[in-house]
Amino acid sequence: LPVFGGLGPVWLGAYLFAASWIYLSVRLRVWAVAACLLMIFVVPAVGSIHHRLVQPPALSDRLTTALVERQMDLGTLREMAELEATMAETAPYHLLLGELLRMHGEPGLAKVEFQKAVVADPDEARALIFVGALALEEGDAQLAVQVLSSALEVDSDNPFAYHNLSLAFDLIRRFQEGDQARTRARQYAGPDSPEQGLRGLDPRIRFPRLGRPDVAAFAAEMVSRQELSAVETGGAADGPRPSFERLSLVFAFALVLGLVLLVVRARWFGPARECTKCGKIYRLESGFGESSVYCPQCVSVFLKRDVVSIEQQTAKLHRIRSWERMSAAGRRLAGLLFPGSPYLFADRAIRAVLFAFVCIALLSGGMLWLPMFAPMIEPLASFTTLRVAMLTLGALMVLRSATMSWDRR
Repeated sequence: LPVFGGLGPVWLGAYLFAASWIYLSVRLRVWAVAACLLMIFVVPAVGSIHHRLVQPPALSDRLTTALVERQMDLGTLREMAELEATMAETAPYHLLLGELLRMHGEPGLAKVEFQKAVVADPDEARALIFVGALALEEGDAQLAVQVLSSALEVDSDNPFAYHNLSLAFDLIRRFQEGDQARTRARQYAGPDSPEQGLRGLDPRIRFPRLGRPDVAAFAAEMVSRQELSAVETGGAADGPRPSFERLSLVFAFALVLGLVLLVVRARWFGPARECTKCGKIYRLESGFGESSVYCPQCVSVFLKRDVVSIEQQTAKLHRIRSWERMSAAGRRLAGLLFPGSPYLFADRAIRAVLFAFVCIALLSGGMLWLPMFAPMIEPLASFTTLRVAMLTLGALMVLRSATMSWDRR
């Protein structure tokens, strides 16, 4: 018992579940075995469905959507920031992360990422253009001229560098050079200049456009670095086994353990029964055939009416009253802690399992699943009403189970 308790509550519950099979009727044993077999095969299927429905799209797809459609996505931003350790020396990573930070209103952090992209790849002109444009937004025209001129040394045909450089020249009153840079911006932009926002004397600062090709380059770098990490760690980069697979393993363990205990009991231990009158456990011996529900003492006192002393009769009645109080308290506690147990005590196994499944699904969904996974699907949606409804229905089912146990002796 301590070994399985140390493995966690799920393993401990499986151990207790399997150890209880020897006390069940044949019908309930069949249901227990069927439940384990069902969960062994159903749990992986549920895990696969969960992965497809709840798991968010690939990072590259979400990143492309955010950049192309100019959408704020805090989940994607957080996931990108967590890749800093493995992608620290990759220019496409810093370029994309900087643009995400700029879109989310963090120009200071974005500037740092663009500078890291320049350090990682000095030939990345767009990172220099981003740094120059941010310097222009801060009012530092001299720095903008210096950085944008460096960008043109790397990419002499970039219209965004010329456009922003014209604005920087205008701020320091070098209007002739500004006009020349503006003309070259329209020249190199060509027919696409209106789409890129490079129109005439437009005073707005323009940033380069990042899209699918940049995300594809970043994704290729990420895959290569993950493969390298897996080789260096001997394949350990895949991470731990999903929890759904571990749960399937737990049910497989419960099935094997329960069957082993049943075989051991049938081979080395004779059958026993609980007396329905006093609760005493007695062995079913071959020579005892008068009753299959009463112990020998209850048979002598209440059925055969043998000559027994008053003290023995009084002690037996006291034992019966004590057993009734204890069994009633146990049933009531089980009805509160284990919803559906009143149906199990009444030999309605299917109804007990369905009742417990629905109740646990509502409570765990309201307390865990909905708060954890709903924001991943729809970050801006509010699920408070649905959560309250699930918790309320689950609480009502628990209350129903408790009242059923309280009414039963």
